[in-house]
Amino acid sequence: MSAALAAGCSIIVKVPSETPASPAALIAAFADAGLPAGTLNLVSGDSATISAHLIPHPVIRKISFTGSTPIGKELASLAGLHMKRATMELGGHAPVIVAEDADLDVALKTIVPHKYRNAGQVCVSPTRFLVQNGIAGEFTERFTEAASAIRVGNGLDPATEMGPLINARRVAAVEELV
Repeated sequence: MSAALAAGCSIIVKVPSETPASPAALIAAFADAGLPAGTLNLVSGDSATISAHLIPHPVIRKISFTGSTPIGKELASLAGLHMKRATMELGGHAPVIVAEDADLDVALKTIVPHKYRNAGQVCVSPTRFLVQNGIAGEFTERFTEAASAIRVGNGLDPATEMGPLINARRVAAVEELV
């Protein structure tokens, strides 16, 4: 948002229905900092209805989306239909490469918290690990040990390191992986 605002563009942010408070707080911070009213705008509601209204609108010149590949394809298609530029950050299949010369202590201190941050429901959460054969066994053993030590529980409990999944759809996705 900062780059677009610095370039003189106004922005409409469609907040995700599952996590509307975070973008709203960020937009409020811009307003509190003195950004002129109407420069950074927030909408919420049914995504398909909002997209079908905003993307064809002549005042909209570019679409930027971060999220799932299926939704990105729909938005890119709609953008193309109306000859709008689009930037898509899709899928979040963030790989981690661990080479044989890696310091496993440092690597695991970095990798494990990132993998399980927000119960792994972050688009930059690692989803696959590419580990050289020579250290694969040790890496797997130590990763499993570190992951097993994470305190899972009520997200409001300060002792909890990983709280619940955000909704039933995420539960079904995890069950499919298992």
